[in-house]
Amino acid sequence: MKSWQISWRNLMAKKLRSFLTIVAIILGVASVLISTSMVRTTQNTIEDATKQLDVVDFFFLSSSGSASEQWLEKMNNIDNVSTTVGILRQKIQLSNIDGEEAVNLSKKDQKQLAVDLIGVNDLQNKILHFDVIEGELKKPGITIDQATAQLWKVQIGDKVTFSQKDKEGSISNKMLEVTAIIKNTPHITSPVNWKNANDRAWQVYAPLEIVQQWTKMDGLIEEIQIKADEEANVESVQKEIKQLTAPEDNVYIQPAVTDKNQLVMGFEELYSAMYVIGGLSLLISAFILYNTLYISVAERKHEFAIMKTIGYTSRQVIGFILREVFLLGLVGSIFGIVIGTLLASSMQELLFQSFQVNVSYHIQWFESLIISFVAGIVIPLLAAIIPTLSASRTPVTSVLRSEPKIMRLSKDYLQLVIGIILLIPGMFVNHMISFLPLFLGLALLFPYIFRLTKWLISPINQLIFGREGKVTSKYVNRNIKHLAMASAILSFGITLFVFISSLSMAITNEREKMIRESIGGDIVINYSKNITPDKEKELFEIKGVKEIAAFYSELFPWKMNDGKRLLRITSVTKAQMEKFPFFTYRQDGEQKKLFNELQKPQTIVLGLFAYEEWGGKIGETITFETSAGLQKLKVIGVVNSSRQLGYEAFIHEENFHRDLGVNDKKNVLMLIDSTLVNNIKADLMREDGNDINGIKILAEEIEENKKQGEDLLMLLNSSVFLGMVVAGIGIMNTLFMNIAERKRELGTMRALGFTPWQMMKTLLSEAFFIGWSSSLIGTATGIFIMYLTVVLNTQSFILIEFVVSWKAVLWAFIFGMLISLISCLLPANRAAKIRVSQALKYE
Repeated sequence: MKSWQISWRNLMAKKLRSFLTIVAIILGVASVLISTSMVRTTQNTIEDATKQLDVVDFFFLSSSGSASEQWLEKMNNIDNVSTTVGILRQKIQLSNIDGEEAVNLSKKDQKQLAVDLIGVNDLQNKILHFDVIEGELKKPGITIDQATAQLWKVQIGDKVTFSQKDKEGSISNKMLEVTAIIKNTPHITSPVNWKNANDRAWQVYAPLEIVQQWTKMDGLIEEIQIKADEEANVESVQKEIKQLTAPEDNVYIQPAVTDKNQLVMGFEELYSAMYVIGGLSLLISAFILYNTLYISVAERKHEFAIMKTIGYTSRQVIGFILREVFLLGLVGSIFGIVIGTLLASSMQELLFQSFQVNVSYHIQWFESLIISFVAGIVIPLLAAIIPTLSASRTPVTSVLRSEPKIMRLSKDYLQLVIGIILLIPGMFVNHMISFLPLFLGLALLFPYIFRLTKWLISPINQLIFGREGKVTSKYVNRNIKHLAMASAILSFGITLFVFISSLSMAITNEREKMIRESIGGDIVINYSKNITPDKEKELFEIKGVKEIAAFYSELFPWKMNDGKRLLRITSVTKAQMEKFPFFTYRQDGEQKKLFNELQKPQTIVLGLFAYEEWGGKIGETITFETSAGLQKLKVIGVVNSSRQLGYEAFIHEENFHRDLGVNDKKNVLMLIDSTLVNNIKADLMREDGNDINGIKILAEEIEENKKQGEDLLMLLNSSVFLGMVVAGIGIMNTLFMNIAERKRELGTMRALGFTPWQMMKTLLSEAFFIGWSSSLIGTATGIFIMYLTVVLNTQSFILIEFVVSWKAVLWAFIFGMLISLISCLLPANRAAKIRVSQALKYE
């Protein structure tokens, strides 16, 4: 026990140094906790959402848009059918909200008031599985999720008035009471805020009878969701349902598919980025501790030599130092976990908001706490190995020396070789996890790189700081290793900042390019019914509409070895593609050949992401389910497209009905006068609001793409900035140690006439070296990694171009210099206060 007390007293002997080291560990542990908890929470939330959505086996649908409610009873009477849900939807508008704190709707745009009222025959069924927070599902009113209740500022018992305009133009109103508030669920995709309501309708559930009465569709439904018994053979149940519906022409059965791959699309790269950022912050903390021990061991050589003269063994010296490191790691881990838990919740909320989803989630603390705590103890101990072994080898004769000498690592060539070897994974492995060995390799090579940057920076440094700059240049030559280490830890943060900013810009630019080239038009509308030639003519006569085209587009279950996917197949013609492009070609000159082949029966073209998931080759057949049974089509090509987030394919319009059995065109493309886009959208919603399932507007899609990219960039860079703050602490720690090591030198400078301001300039010049070196090397490395990413990205579903965010480069230099100079202020102030008499007494 006494040995632990001695270790603690040794740490307290250098309070400021120990404090800064502990702060670095705290921030490193907090960053690891934030990163791991966000990844695990997001993964768990997606898995929960998949389970909630993956409870339906079949959809019973009607080609006419509605069917008799009696089908519910027929479906329930089928053997091995567990649960059914009858649904009828209605497009309406929010008109008024009555409540003590309710939102004033008169100040809202009409686009923000669109509502999907969903009538359900049983709100307490096992398929929807609503988790009630307040109220009762059985009461005749509306059920809303928690997020909607907060945005509308309503409580149980508050009244909400909805309005609907019929074909004759008359408006009918209906006031409904809020009777249940449920937890956020993937079954409800309401807006996350009022701005988001410009593009997404609110979703409200109500008893089926209420919607039937309002729509004057008594006894009718438009959809039945069917769940089979857990032990039942799903294919047998499907066969029975098809036999029951076969005599009817206007009803059909469609298998339900919940595609987890589409839900997690884009998250895997985010997970890797979060792990790298968290790991980098802890790595920076480890380098800070290594640098601290590196100097501390050199300072305490006399102490270790004396310990050996009185009988301490090398093993006991090692235990002596490791106890100190363990105490630093323990204190840092405890406080880091506290700070990390406070920040993790806010960061998680920001992540889900950037994807514009309302979900109920529980932060996964257990695994994250264990990982961050263990890492906070183990990583510092690993970082202490080399300095500790060096201390254990201290010869007894060191006690006779009058001056401590800074350690020099032997066999520098081995360090150089190991550094180069560690760079290799980052140059050939297309995964962000390869960054960690790459950073370790750079750390080992940094002293050599630092010498090159010093040669470039010295003239500028001397021009700015004059004689003090020359003094600093000489000092840098003598102590290049631990100054290089201080520069390295900051450069890593700058590298990630430049790389993530450039990569985000490249992805955003590429997605915008793909949206412009393949969305199909300025406006894309999905209707709930067939678009007749008369309807096309009516739409064309809307003021501002220049061109119009209707097309087929349907989702089909696609059977893979590991489960089912949803493949969206869209119709195309050569003439339509000239005005309304749905995709771009992978190779020049491919267009003519592709369309000649596509006009043949039983042929299909796949989007790149679907093609890679499929795993087959051009010329082979792909199999998917249609209302007429399994269909096999020959894959004749691969194209780039961003019309839908997920798996997509295209066939010629003439083959759509014959090969797929689809009769109705329910989608419309428009080219419009961009200055009238809001008027056109308002006209569409006013005239066809009840029949429109969704509207996509090119300008809004591009804006949403930019906003999501900016949100994710801010989230990632805020984590990177945390690592850069840790690096700043490391620089401060290094400069403080430099002052302690150079007290006699600094005192001599005072004796020779250096003023306090000149002493401060000397340290500021040193910080200038570190800041400029960090910025130059970090920026160059970030750009190089961006280049490697583009080169190694040839097989990705989104092919990005090499771009550099020069705005990020500018900010990287600003951050690098600011962090270095701010970190220098306290050490410089201390150096300026050194007295000549105090320095001459220092040993």
